[in-house]
Amino acid sequence: MSHIASLGIVIPGYGHPRFLAEAVHSACTQSCNQPYHVVVVDDGCRFPETAEVVANLMEIYPGKLHYLRHPNTRLPGARNAGIRFLLSLDPNIEAIYLLDADNRIEPYSLQTFRDVLGEDAHIGWAYPDISFFGQVWNAEGFDTRETAPCYSRLLHLVGNISEAGSMVRVEAFKRGVLYDETMTSGFEDWEFWLSMIDAGYVGRAVHNAGFSYRRRPESMLAGSRRLEESLISYIREKHKSLFAPRHLMALEHEDAPAYAVVCGDEGKVFQFSDPLLDPISESLSEFTRRVENWYSNTAALFFPHGLLFLTSEQWRQLKAKPRYLRWLFWQLRSKREQLFSVAFAEGARMTSEGRPWGTPSLPDRILYVPSSSLRSLLDDPNEIEGISDLPAPSKLLIETPSQLIRNTAAADADTMFAELVTLVQNARPSAPALRHMHRRYAGPNQSAIRANLIDPICAFEEQVPIALSHENKRVLLAMDASTIENPASLQKMGKLATSVLSAGGELAIVQEYVEAFDDSWLDQVSWGEQVTDLFPLQQRGNHEEFRMYLGRRISARLPISSKADVSTIGRMADTIVSIGGAGTTEMLGEIRGFGVKTAVWLESDFEEALKGESFAKMLAYEHAIDFMISDDPEVVQRLSAQGVPPGKICSTDVFCASSTIRIDHENSE
Repeated sequence: MSHIASLGIVIPGYGHPRFLAEAVHSACTQSCNQPYHVVVVDDGCRFPETAEVVANLMEIYPGKLHYLRHPNTRLPGARNAGIRFLLSLDPNIEAIYLLDADNRIEPYSLQTFRDVLGEDAHIGWAYPDISFFGQVWNAEGFDTRETAPCYSRLLHLVGNISEAGSMVRVEAFKRGVLYDETMTSGFEDWEFWLSMIDAGYVGRAVHNAGFSYRRRPESMLAGSRRLEESLISYIREKHKSLFAPRHLMALEHEDAPAYAVVCGDEGKVFQFSDPLLDPISESLSEFTRRVENWYSNTAALFFPHGLLFLTSEQWRQLKAKPRYLRWLFWQLRSKREQLFSVAFAEGARMTSEGRPWGTPSLPDRILYVPSSSLRSLLDDPNEIEGISDLPAPSKLLIETPSQLIRNTAAADADTMFAELVTLVQNARPSAPALRHMHRRYAGPNQSAIRANLIDPICAFEEQVPIALSHENKRVLLAMDASTIENPASLQKMGKLATSVLSAGGELAIVQEYVEAFDDSWLDQVSWGEQVTDLFPLQQRGNHEEFRMYLGRRISARLPISSKADVSTIGRMADTIVSIGGAGTTEMLGEIRGFGVKTAVWLESDFEEALKGESFAKMLAYEHAIDFMISDDPEVVQRLSAQGVPPGKICSTDVFCASSTIRIDHENSE
């Protein structure tokens, strides 16, 4: 056998011998720079014509065309059989093209796919635009659809953007990525590509690939639509890690940044989802072209959820207070309509509140423009010549213990409005975009990424997600005001904080409060500067609302809005630790459903009333708690006496050394 790298083509066959003959002929007449093999996998077809057609064609293409009879396993099994056959036939095969029996390719297609696949081992497959023939919707008899002009893993999680008629790098098959043979009712292609993503590969689009897809009134795809809900449920469960909240936010940061910060005084735009990670930087003129292209094709192109107009000095000040940034952008992400004049102040709270009409404007202001508002401005048939032509902005006040932006002039805000006017003027197309009559985008609408994928998975009900886009171990400590007022409590928490940080993990804080919010305590502990995020959580002003559990009264500390907040915050952690009887304990079960490890830390230092109501609360929520941590022998004894499983009870030393916390102890318990 020659050592020259070769290619392969797999064609599953079951019925429709005339269609099969067209597919085989198109596969065997390729103008290719490399040798290649074609195998037809007869998937137990009950019609003898299938085998006869292939036998006749083998006489025409001897040595190139191969025939494999295979028990009927439906499409996934037949493809796998063909792949395995080619791998055993020629060890030098470097890529395999998958062609269904009722489709066909042009003579230049195989070489085009191989050229696009290239030599980058990270590119696992090359996929085509789809040119339909057969039943089409125009008189000319052809119709071409683009599913993803630029590949995106995030878009692929919304729907299948890679047709089966694609070329796959052989290394993926050798690593065990094959079709799921249990998926005999459809969507097997989508599941296969998700397996490729799971293995670390991405796709690359092949434009003008010469791939032709035969559309028939009734097909396997049409049947799979009737089972869509159950098939998608199976796919998401099988590829759970791809649909995990943290992973989705990481992909959003890379593929579809949620924010764009426009620093007009420097002519730069920074795009990101997670404000603590490196952004994508481009010039203002490049971003203006991006706006124009997006406006002409909003379905096909990603665009930030919102734009911030500010000065480079204001952006520097925001970045100087990273502890508040994820919380700040979380607040802005919930703003979907209108323009927002965002002002900053210092106070005994950490809130984001609208201000009544007519409230005087503060000097330290920036401009926030949701993409829906930008679209409305571009849609406006009237010319926008100046600030007076813009809609009146809503006023939003961001209050934090340490003011985020200060000592900037009121005139800066007027400049930002003028920059928005200029962006709209320059990005608005002078004429409607021209589109090819029979070529159009047919992939998932980019708005579906956030509406149908990210928001429902990464946030609680009507909430919006927090952008946290890295894979580092992340531990969330939830506590109330009484805990941080006790020096002994802070010293005790330092042991866990130090363990997390020394292992290279990230530490975030949920701080529950009733009236005043004070984060100055973080400046009093050695590990405070390394806390990446601080999230305020409003408690009820009284404990009158309660539930009964086994004859014991259990107060409900969190209002509905705070429950939604902590659920959304908690999904972005690997582990959440509720200190004492913090209200966050009430939501641990909901958070745990997203794969987050949950723990409650019970020490007399944390709460004087530990042996009363809070102890009953631990027992009520015990089913939702993975670990109960305590160094107090009496607490441990009482937990055991109440029937808490011994495996859930551990000391702080054991917990801090567990794989839940320690990155370098992943195999420990």
